[in-house]
Amino acid sequence: MLTIGQPVQGGTPQGILFVDASGNLAEDAPAFIYQPTTKILTVNQVTVTGVVTASGLITANGGISVTGTVTASGLITANAGLSTTTVAATGNISTTATLSAATITDTGLTSGSVPFIDASHNLAQNNAAFFWDATNARVGIGGNAPAVKLDVTSGDNVAATNIATFYSNNRTTGGVAIGYQEIRQVVASAPLNINPGLPSGNLNLGPGTNNYVFIAGGGAFVGVNMGGGHNPAAPFVVSNLGNEGLEMNPTGGNVTLQTYNRTTVAYAPLLLSASTIRLEIAGTDKAILDGSGRWGIGTISPTSPLHVVGLPTFANNAAAVAGGLTAGAFYHTGLDPDEVAVVH
Repeated sequence: MLTIGQPVQGGTPQGILFVDASGNLAEDAPAFIYQPTTKILTVNQVTVTGVVTASGLITANGGISVTGTVTASGLITANAGLSTTTVAATGNISTTATLSAATITDTGLTSGSVPFIDASHNLAQNNAAFFWDATNARVGIGGNAPAVKLDVTSGDNVAATNIATFYSNNRTTGGVAIGYQEIRQVVASAPLNINPGLPSGNLNLGPGTNNYVFIAGGGAFVGVNMGGGHNPAAPFVVSNLGNEGLEMNPTGGNVTLQTYNRTTVAYAPLLLSASTIRLEIAGTDKAILDGSGRWGIGTISPTSPLHVVGLPTFANNAAAVAGGLTAGAFYHTGLDPDEVAVVH
């Protein structure tokens, strides 16, 4: 008979006695021990089909396997892994192997937290930097109140500050930086391409469908101030919300510049406003309308309302025709007074 307080021959201090497979009284220290001073039960492996509850520590040098719930107000340590349906701990959960649970409750984390491992290898949160809005399925970076699916806030109102940067796979051939009021290429020698799905996709720059700048993918036409529902009908169009507009169309070896109203399907007046209007051919001045309303042809310094330099000289109409002029052409006689005549 064993009596409490009496020594056990062959026993180990803090060892727990049990009946082994042969029906003999046995112990397995230090794999299964109880420390009466600290009231800590230590086992290498814990397997329970019900619930494990402790007001202090739960420590297992091996693993803890529970089909129900593991609850502890202190530290849960399982060096070989922890497998259970639900884990609830007000302290720390520590394992050097695998933590497997259908539900893990950490009262230190707040709603919307995105847990991560910090520099001290502890589970941590930083809602001001990284937040998940489960109700609206939104992610906040740099803030805890995301207004859209991905809400990135820098906090810096400096154009050179990158809020987000997206690089190519080797970080050298190019990348796009999104900063305060700018989208730019981060590699100086690389282009910045905005591709809406060309050749058939359209690119609209402007609020809603106002088409302040509109690029039609089908013909690579560019329209400025097109208005909603209007596409540019030429390679470059500056429009009044889809009404009268200035259209430039290089075609057939020529460049056509016209004013056209696509709403009324009619040509519109063209108003040129400048201090002077000069016409050049291949970089050489050929005509001018100066600020005093004087036209100069063959000169850029007209001194009369119509100043023409370079008319051919012929004595009469027959000589002008013989010289190659046709009906309606001008020539002068070279006499005094020097008359200007029209070939007939």
